[in-house]
Amino acid sequence: MKQLPRYLPALMLALMLGACTEQAGNPVVDSTAMTTEADTVLEEIAALPPAEPEIPPPPPPIPVPAPESLVGYYEVGLENLFGQPEFVRRDPPAELWQYHTESCVLDLFLYENESGNYLVDHIEFRETGTSPAEKEDCLRDIILSAE
Repeated sequence: MKQLPRYLPALMLALMLGACTEQAGNPVVDSTAMTTEADTVLEEIAALPPAEPEIPPPPPPIPVPAPESLVGYYEVGLENLFGQPEFVRRDPPAELWQYHTESCVLDLFLYENESGNYLVDHIEFRETGTSPAEKEDCLRDIILSAE
């Protein structure tokens, strides 16, 4: 009688264990059930109402100084805030700077100080109401037109 190789029992054991592991690791999958579930999900998604486009929130309002806080501004500060005036009248020691929009006119009266710089001494609004909100709207429009 011929003897079996020594490694044959070990090989057979390994094959049997591999077969057990393969069955436990790969469960049987019913592909038709998966297709049906996917179709159901797609149908549910299609039945949803269309999403409304997101509207971004409006930008924050432009900060506007209180009109009375402009008293004491130098020329450079005014130009930084409002840009170049549309009209300048020079009557030393005073200057009139004028800014206007479609709805209002802002007159700034500047007077020369001891060091030769001009500062705002008086403010007037024209063609606008007298409420603080209307004056603030006028300043905001001037600032926006300078940008």
